Amino acid sequence: MAWNMLEMTDGSKYRVLVDFPELVRQVDDALKAGGLITLPMGIEKPGNPVTLNPRHIVRVIDGMH
Repeated sequence: MAWNMLEMTDGSKYRVLVDFPELVRQVDDALKAGGLITLPMGIEKPGNPVTLNPRHIVRVIDGMH
């Protein structure tokens, strides 16, 4: 697990704690099920867990600790 910065297409950025094997599994499952994913990873915004659409993610910047 590692802290990373998640940047969305609208420019918002979130500091997230990522369990990489679990994230890969969830994204894979979500894409098979139509593209919506719920990531209970402590994104600091009201209403956790937050539902994200993977197509709206610009990039995950590695090395943010």
